[in-house]
Amino acid sequence: MPKNKKALVTLAIGERYEQLWDKYCKNTWGPYAEKHGYDIIVIKRWLDETPREIPRTPHWQKLLILEAEETQGYEDLVWIDTDIAINFVTAPCIVDSNNSDKIGVVRYNETYSPEMLDGGFARTLRQNASQTIRQAGNISFSERYERAGLPGDVDDLINTGVMVLKPEHGKILREVYDTYEENPFSAKENIPLSYHLLKNDLCHGIDGRFNKLFDLELIHSAPYMYVTGTVMDTKQLFHMVNSIFINSFFLHFIEGETRGYMQMVIPGAKHPDVTVQIERDAPRQEFIIGKHKANL
Repeated sequence: MPKNKKALVTLAIGERYEQLWDKYCKNTWGPYAEKHGYDIIVIKRWLDETPREIPRTPHWQKLLILEAEETQGYEDLVWIDTDIAINFVTAPCIVDSNNSDKIGVVRYNETYSPEMLDGGFARTLRQNASQTIRQAGNISFSERYERAGLPGDVDDLINTGVMVLKPEHGKILREVYDTYEENPFSAKENIPLSYHLLKNDLCHGIDGRFNKLFDLELIHSAPYMYVTGTVMDTKQLFHMVNSIFINSFFLHFIEGETRGYMQMVIPGAKHPDVTVQIERDAPRQEFIIGKHKANL
């Protein structure tokens, strides 16, 4: 029997993601859940163990969470990836913020200015770990869908790391799970799910701070952080990470070179106290981009 009517839900399949949740999510999700009346559900198993002709990454399992035994009986469920830190000091209730029967998501065209898309999103594509994505260059959203084998009739994008859901949305997620496949341009399940929700007018835009992308913010405001040989120190890194964090509700450290900076988030950080704390407590050690990595 659920304690609350709302729940935060995530998947942590495998030791790596279990450790990520235990060390870097729990300490920010817990206070937020208590403050706004949410249960927390962490599912640590595959929800669909049937073999497929074309194997897919575990990320697709998020599309089945509304069918899981653990999520039954809730009125509202919020999917959150396991690489997101919550600013529980300032973040309001995300379910109240959605205020819609549609799936609540952060839409790029509603959230990011042309400057941010050109200076942030375009740069992230050029720095992508996938050579296939890097070679494609700065393509439009509609072209990204086409590269993923989908029609190019949608020119907006969603990062599906945060979704505000109701039980009846399970049919929508199941349709995406059963209909689409993964390929080098699909970003696992993200591009097919984004396409389906936008094309069929199934989503409602919420405040962009509920899924702020750390790598996009960093590469837009501090592109030198991606240049091999740039010399920093760890105290500067703490300041940079937490400056972005205090301006976020949910800060998303998407998998890649920048995920390691998640360990520098100071839970409960607020201005100006966090600056004083970093100056007092953070180590000052040389950090050379390309040589040193903040790995998780």
